[in-house]
Amino acid sequence: MKNKEIIQGCIKGDRRSQSALYKQYYPLMNSVISRYTTSQDDKSVLINTGFLKVLKNLDKYDQSLPISTWIRRVLVNSTIDEFRKQKNKMLNVHLDEVSENELYLEYNDALRSMEEKEVLLLLNILPVTSKMVFNLYAIDGYKHKEIADMLDISSGTSRWHLNFARNKLKELLSEGIVKGTMLLGVAK
Repeated sequence: MKNKEIIQGCIKGDRRSQSALYKQYYPLMNSVISRYTTSQDDKSVLINTGFLKVLKNLDKYDQSLPISTWIRRVLVNSTIDEFRKQKNKMLNVHLDEVSENELYLEYNDALRSMEEKEVLLLLNILPVTSKMVFNLYAIDGYKHKEIADMLDISSGTSRWHLNFARNKLKELLSEGIVKGTMLLGVAK
């Protein structure tokens, strides 16, 4: 089955098409969600919740764009929705002094040379909100204003979490948490 046929089948409610779409894009969905949680149970819930939203809104998909990009966007937004639901208290810190142009810090080269699972392990050391902001800003390309709106925090708080995440990652890298063939005590 071709992508267009699968998509049309999903829109019509065909279970085989839905299963084919799920199987085809599961690796992508798993990769996206792995950046936000380490728990297999949470990962399954987030993937399935996100996929249900994909199916529910597939008729709104602009077929001139890659389906993988659209699915990624739906999953990130769905994850943010779940995060908002489970959010207890957030410290509202206003640190407008944090520069938005701090895109290239020394640890970027080290992160680029690491394997995906190593980066995921490193990111999972971060507190949930800081990890969420880092992923949305540095990986998914959202601006602080967008992140603030999504997570119901101020732009300054978003900047603070990004700065905290960067500094923590930089500290972990410089302290040798990630060295040669060892990452957090896990051998390659």
